Amino acid sequence: MHRTLIGIGILCVMLNGCDSVERQKLPSLPVQAAHDGQAAGVDSGGGAVGGVVRDGGGVRGGEVVAYVDGRAVGWGAVRARLNEAAGARVLAEFVLDGLIERRLAERGLGVTREDVRAEEAVAAGALDADADQGYRLLGELRGRGGLNDARYERLLRRTAGLRRLVRDEVVVSEAAVQEGYEREYGRRYVVRLIVAGTVGEAVELARRARGGESFVELAVRHSLDASRGNGGWVGAVSAADSGYPAAVRAVLGGMEVGEVSSPIALEDGVAILKLEGVVGG
Repeated sequence: MHRTLIGIGILCVMLNGCDSVERQKLPSLPVQAAHDGQAAGVDSGGGAVGGVVRDGGGVRGGEVVAYVDGRAVGWGAVRARLNEAAGARVLAEFVLDGLIERRLAERGLGVTREDVRAEEAVAAGALDADADQGYRLLGELRGRGGLNDARYERLLRRTAGLRRLVRDEVVVSEAAVQEGYEREYGRRYVVRLIVAGTVGEAVELARRARGGESFVELAVRHSLDASRGNGGWVGAVSAADSGYPAAVRAVLGGMEVGEVSSPIALEDGVAILKLEGVVGG
């Protein structure tokens, strides 16, 4: 089960690389990437692009990275824009890769090519049970996320390294498997929540909700929980999900749809629930 979760994590990283807005259409210009060993400053049209000035056949601003309409473009012209667009992401990946490699070395562990390919198989399997279809969809996600071969391999190696670091420490118990199954496929209760500061406040809010006032509006105006911005919406909650307080989960099974619960004591306040529906199970 934890393999599937990590596979889903890989897919999330791929998707986060996509632009959230449609790219602007730019004028079509002949652009050619500069290859290693190509002489900087060789251009057929003369002049400069993006602030890169020719100087006696060379290009100020660093090594040539591309030719646009026959003119050389150096790193100095595009570095600031690249940093703004993806600098933070690239730096975070670089630091994380270094930390993982250091931890692996400290513990005498390594990541093999087979480990890396296994991560790819996990990601593909999370997309589709059919292997060919899974790999095809994985390729489409790579394209949408802008992952070239080198960055894609680093991502797989990173997740393989993390798995290797925790592999001997993770113990999946029968109870954990059962809880995961119940959370995914068992009965879930769709609820809204209001958290008040005192029992008296919770009693009064429950009375008003039962009297016909909008639970959503009461949550927005009075709840101390972060869900107040969504009208107290919590979503589908499984009674087996230990991520929710036991006191809340114990109440759910005895509620009817549309019912508002009595106050429930929590560590940081007093809650009331409204059951909006039941799904699954």
